[in-house]
Amino acid sequence: CCATAAASTNALSRNELDTGAHGDNSTFWKLVEKRFDEGFPTESCDGPVFASVVHFDHPNITNYHEAINPGVHGQWTAGDLRKMWKDIQSDYDTVMTKFTASGNHNSSFTKAAMILETGNEEDIEEENDDDCDDVFGVEEKGFCCFTNSIVIIYLQMWMNARPGMTGCVSRKVPKGMQISLTGGSASLGSESDSNKPPRSSPETAGALVSAAIKELANAKKQ
Repeated sequence: CCATAAASTNALSRNELDTGAHGDNSTFWKLVEKRFDEGFPTESCDGPVFASVVHFDHPNITNYHEAINPGVHGQWTAGDLRKMWKDIQSDYDTVMTKFTASGNHNSSFTKAAMILETGNEEDIEEENDDDCDDVFGVEEKGFCCFTNSIVIIYLQMWMNARPGMTGCVSRKVPKGMQISLTGGSASLGSESDSNKPPRSSPETAGALVSAAIKELANAKKQ
């Protein structure tokens, strides 16, 4: 339901556009503000204190220099929350890019996160030995080598617990839409991209856009 609500911000109705019910004033972000400031309804599936507790354990969180209590956060506006979320998204994508580039596929929080959530290690389906390495991502080239932020670490644990929400968290441009600013192929493109001709340089792209604008202007004169 969160994914549906978040996606709705990208498909605004004419009335929402006309009344300014978008961005900070969108229905989605107003709901986020309400839940953040007032908590979840008692009858909700997650319960009123769902967001007021730490759901996953991690050495970096346990050993943090301050006590962490999500239930104590003050009052935030939809605009403040939206800005904070965009900053978190940006930081998360930066860390994931560096971690992915490291080539380390044995650093995962999944097993540790699931054990804490279920409270029973027997409920965890056995994984192969490689997948069980460095479950907290603290060893060489582990996820935590690329960030000191417990917020980003906690977010990654949630993504491992609910991978279906990844699309609502990461804001990376799809590979097919990525553009290289150095004249070569996109650094995050697929392997098949290497068989494609190099993309245009910024100067060439600018010239093409300028030419297109001129053609449009000339067409309107005719």
